[in-house]
Amino acid sequence: MSALADEYDLPVSRQQRDLTVGALMAALLPGTPNIGDRVTLGTVELVIRDMRDGEIAEVGLILEPGRPHLLPPGLLSRAQAVARRLRRRPVSVDGTAESAERRPSRLTAFWHALIRRR
Repeated sequence: MSALADEYDLPVSRQQRDLTVGALMAALLPGTPNIGDRVTLGTVELVIRDMRDGEIAEVGLILEPGRPHLLPPGLLSRAQAVARRLRRRPVSVDGTAESAERRPSRLTAFWHALIRRR
């Protein structure tokens, strides 16, 4: 983390400089980290791109983050994951199982509208 902090002049403490980028993100995020979770440090935004064995394996770097997120870190990606799981569940229509992916749910439409507002 210290090399990244020096390169981009990030506001991190001495203790945080000794951590890996993944360890710092895990410490800053509430709950269990997931792919897509974001942490903003100064003018840089870190995004979890890959997880392996419950550990952060790959992190992306956004140099010009957009407007600040209205939701706490990780909440949007978790809600999107729940919506994806719900869409995959079969829906019974007249005794036959049908995929709910044919039309977006109200929750999906809400999240898409929220994302577009950013």
